[in-house]
Amino acid sequence: MATIYKRGKFWHAQFSQNGKLMQRSLGVTSKKLAEVKLGEIIRNLELGIVGLGKHSISNERAFQLFQTEVLDKKSPPWRKRQMQHLMHFQTWIENVAKANFSDLRTAEIDEFMASRRPLISDKTWNDELATLKMFYKWAEEREYIRKNAATGVKRYKVDPKAVRIFTKDEIALITKHATPYQLPFYSLLLTTGLRDGELRNLEWSEVDFENGLIFVRIKKSWQPKTRRGRAVPMAKEAREILHGLPRRGSYVFTTANGKAWAPPRQPWCDLLDRIYKKEGIDLRGQVSLHTFRHTFATVCLMSGIDIKVVSEYLGHTSVKMTEKYLHLLPEHKSREMQKVNFQGLLAGGHGA
Repeated sequence: MATIYKRGKFWHAQFSQNGKLMQRSLGVTSKKLAEVKLGEIIRNLELGIVGLGKHSISNERAFQLFQTEVLDKKSPPWRKRQMQHLMHFQTWIENVAKANFSDLRTAEIDEFMASRRPLISDKTWNDELATLKMFYKWAEEREYIRKNAATGVKRYKVDPKAVRIFTKDEIALITKHATPYQLPFYSLLLTTGLRDGELRNLEWSEVDFENGLIFVRIKKSWQPKTRRGRAVPMAKEAREILHGLPRRGSYVFTTANGKAWAPPRQPWCDLLDRIYKKEGIDLRGQVSLHTFRHTFATVCLMSGIDIKVVSEYLGHTSVKMTEKYLHLLPEHKSREMQKVNFQGLLAGGHGA
């Protein structure tokens, strides 16, 4: 007789095979999923297969469980990207490989990734591979496969793109052509360094005017990119902008029904279109909402703030992530050095 039981966080199965009592971790925390796996074990035992064995789960079922157990726990934009990556793989398995995902070897996963190569950039190729590796790792932990064949596929080495920041003239154009409704949002992105999702989900209770701090906190319905909270000091300009905003609900930027703003992609594209039509300056495809964050970080470093402190402001998991802004500093430092006057120090000659 086969049964399930819970040990610690995960459910386990206990069953008899040829008179020998066997136990297996099912790798799931849900009793319902554990019962599904138990049913698979019972069917396999009837076929003479030990435990879950090969082909214990269909491609469709595996992708569904992976979405439920892993992807659905992440932010909607991240989940959407992963689902798009998996969709390409699932289509290839069904129409080209015509096999169960557990049968694929590294060479065949290489073949799939090679088919994607002409269609996407190196970075997107690496992102799709990372999704596949995550899926196969999940399947290995659940004992649906014996070995993660995706680990043998190598990533492309991608040269990091040069960071693009706004010039003063570009900021002036944005200020001139942004709607009164959108301008405070753009101005706060520039003066706080927050990601647009962090600012859209900012609540008034997380704005501490007394101590001059903005708190980025994890919520039930949303979490920061790094899944960690942080405190960001308010610049004088950010404080003034926040003080001038009306309070229509719990969120700083709220919809008519009191919810957080949706991603402002279309208003941003409309703004860049207006700048192009009225000024003849085409910023489309060159800048994004994230450019405000790049500009904030660069201005902080140019102002002499230590890179570790700037890294904390930005919520980077490593200072190495912040180092990408350093290439913008030599010209600034050279310009600043011209302000130094050594003449008085050198008047007495070069002798000791």
